[in-house]
Amino acid sequence: MWIEPTFLSRDVDIVGDESIERIAEKLRIAEERVTLEFQVCDRLTFRSALGWEDRAQRIDRCGHIFVFPHPWDILVSKIGRLEEKDLEAFRLVIRKTGHPT
Repeated sequence: MWIEPTFLSRDVDIVGDESIERIAEKLRIAEERVTLEFQVCDRLTFRSALGWEDRAQRIDRCGHIFVFPHPWDILVSKIGRLEEKDLEAFRLVIRKTGHPT
């Protein structure tokens, strides 16, 4: 989203407790209109390079803190899977920023 707003995933990973499950279920109802899938994940689901939390951007909205990992950390987290869409994400970030090399 930071580098190329038109290159978006169709899923939104959310980390939180059981109350988040209920909220995500309500959001799934809107999914048909916005074509997003809300996935409640464990904190350990996102694995990236050390220090990713220091590079992340935090935004406080209505008493909730939204954490957006740095684009490079998102790329690193995809190395284990490395599907074609992940390779395209690498190409896009390199094309737009010249990094990572």
